[in-house]
Amino acid sequence: MKRTYRLVAPALVLGLALLAPPASAQDAPAAATQRITGPVQSEVEAYDDALRRFRARMEEFTTDARAIVDQLEREEREKITFGYEVTLTDLNDQETQLRDLAITRFEYFLQKYPDSEYTAHVMFRLAELYFELANDEWSQAAAEQRVLESNTAEEDMFDLPPDPTRDYSRSIALYKTILREHPSYEYLDGTYYMLGYCYNEPLSTQYASDPFAAEGVAKEYFEKLVVQFPDSPFSIDGNFILGEAYFADNDIDKAIPHFQAVVTKADRNHNLYDKGLYMLAWSHYKLSDYGETLGLFTRLLDYSEEIFKESGQDSALKPEAVEYSAISFSDLSDRSLSFSDPDWQEYASQDLYGVQALFVQIGLTQAYHTPVDIAGAWFDHVGERAFEIEIVKELAEVLVAQARYEEAISTYAFIQDRWPDDPENPNYQFEVARLYMTLPIPDEEASSLALARLNDRYAEGGAWWVANRNNPDAQNNARRYIEQSLASVAVEYHRRAQSTGEASDFAKAADRYREYLTKFPFADDYYEIEWYLADTLYNSNQYEAAIAEYQQLLKVSGHPYVDGARFQLFRAYSELVAQTYGPTDVLPQNATVERTVETASGQRNVYALSDEHKALIEASDALSKAQFTDPEWATVLSENQMALMYIPGQILFAHGDFEGARERLMRVIETFPQTDEGEYSASVIINTYSADGDLE
Repeated sequence: MKRTYRLVAPALVLGLALLAPPASAQDAPAAATQRITGPVQSEVEAYDDALRRFRARMEEFTTDARAIVDQLEREEREKITFGYEVTLTDLNDQETQLRDLAITRFEYFLQKYPDSEYTAHVMFRLAELYFELANDEWSQAAAEQRVLESNTAEEDMFDLPPDPTRDYSRSIALYKTILREHPSYEYLDGTYYMLGYCYNEPLSTQYASDPFAAEGVAKEYFEKLVVQFPDSPFSIDGNFILGEAYFADNDIDKAIPHFQAVVTKADRNHNLYDKGLYMLAWSHYKLSDYGETLGLFTRLLDYSEEIFKESGQDSALKPEAVEYSAISFSDLSDRSLSFSDPDWQEYASQDLYGVQALFVQIGLTQAYHTPVDIAGAWFDHVGERAFEIEIVKELAEVLVAQARYEEAISTYAFIQDRWPDDPENPNYQFEVARLYMTLPIPDEEASSLALARLNDRYAEGGAWWVANRNNPDAQNNARRYIEQSLASVAVEYHRRAQSTGEASDFAKAADRYREYLTKFPFADDYYEIEWYLADTLYNSNQYEAAIAEYQQLLKVSGHPYVDGARFQLFRAYSELVAQTYGPTDVLPQNATVERTVETASGQRNVYALSDEHKALIEASDALSKAQFTDPEWATVLSENQMALMYIPGQILFAHGDFEGARERLMRVIETFPQTDEGEYSASVIINTYSADGDLE
């Protein structure tokens, strides 16, 4: 056999994503601008009017922009692009002009009224405008940098100026002034938050100049925010950023209270609610506190289910929650191995006692448990969940990635028993068969049985097939796996038969090949499997059946088994003749006289050839004239040319057809004169003349 089937294992790439803080001050609730009155009422009202006009104009511009976009969407694509860009450019220019005007007037106000009761609020608003201006200046500088890079040769890249940064110096100065001179300002929480943000932003000039120092300063401001203003809306963001900072420093004990504060203070609609749950769960995981970890991940997945019902979208963190729930069950099983030692308490760590307590809580004994058993106990404890199947599927993949193949096999078996109609079950049963062959000592028998079970359980017309009648993709997938499984089982039986050499083993392989060809008559590898079937039939002494398969192969050209089938057809006829009538050089017992020939010594009976003998001679003659294109079979043909020419002569001699025998044996002598076959052919020819009394 020239090719065997092999099963290939999938890669797992795990990924984990973290989230960044808000991109600008606008992400946080902005303080409402109050009406300003001051020592000179007309001046103050002028600033107030400017602000109102600024906001009114911006709302007007937003409305106009929406109308323009709606209109342009109905036009041709080229006009859409052109008009949209022009409109946005005009709007951005007008917005910039209004912002510059507001900045000028705010700066003038602060110069004229540095100690007004509204000075702090004007500083806060001006700091926000400086913040926006810094971002816009950075965007423009970054765009110019990209153009410069695209026009610079690779070898000159080191000469380029450094990447631009966002310079928040003016905003920071104003925020610090508010803290120093206006400690009672009503938006002091926002001031702390923005100071922390400016220093914590990786693209800021302050961070780029000294990241370590900037992070330290940012942490101080966020700490003051969450301590002094625990109920502020900004404290949720502040706690999350602090939690991430401590988590990154591997100071998990300090990170946990901050993530806990996020989960406690944020309502379920807050953009940090699920992120807080996730980071809190991950923090407990790093401390090997699996009870808290699993509880929090379950809570996060419950939340994801709720928002899916409302919006049709899961939490972006659902995949990670599923993954780390699965990893936790794997870890717990690992830890439970210690319970097999009666003296485990003598060396047990605190987290192992935590595992013991969790097992008691979910009803497991103090013993080793497989990962899937622990997962089952957990969901028995917390209640059935729709996402349980997702976690168990992920658990199986985790175990495969960890090379824990036996536990993965039991997990895939659990999935099929627990959710028998799941569309992916054929995949899992095929994976079971593959995993048996991946064990340190491959279990071929178990693998074959697993493939046989795949064929039985997910075949057309079965319960799974009916349950998935509206899922043609799943059915096609099952059909493909069954096709592969039948072929794989047959090849495995074939390989085993070659090892034992037993005809009964070849017969079993032949039955499997025939089943495959019956079920998949249009398979891409049909001729290859038919070739294997013919081989197993031949080696199980089923020569007539083997001949039929070789003849079928010879009816179609273009496949790589034509030469082999032609030669094996001859061999199969040879074996069939020997099996039915005995050796080719001996007259069959039941042979009948076809005619009588008068010779010098009397009469000679010529016996009729059986159909099998005729077919053997025909096959031999065809091979003698054949030109093989397959190098391997061409060599075989060349090595057997003498036998191909001699055997027909031998058959004819045994049947009394001396004339026919002499003609064929003379060809042997002429073609192979200095060989044993040539000499023997000559001897047989002499014997024929001697028997006929015609030695002259």
